[in-house]
Amino acid sequence: MGDITSGCTFTKIAPALGFSKYELIVIETAATADTGDTITLAAAYGTIAAITGFDEDTAVAEAPTWVVATGVITLGGSGNSNKTRILEVLVKK
Repeated sequence: MGDITSGCTFTKIAPALGFSKYELIVIETAATADTGDTITLAAAYGTIAAITGFDEDTAVAEAPTWVVATGVITLGGSGNSNKTRILEVLVKK
């Protein structure tokens, strides 16, 4: 478990869902992401409103958690290790 921010790809899709005050950020981790690893979303993206996470291999929904004040996301999952994770992060600008 550790900070894997530097190994992630961040793609901004704006505006999200037709609402100008929200943007969707898609985060793809390296193939070495483990349950419990953390990713820090830079404050410049906005405040995290919601997150959906998936294990790329099985497309199974996971349960990432986050701390709004710091933008730190903790990967959820069922103990899967060394997997690429895809996170859809809805942020409020």
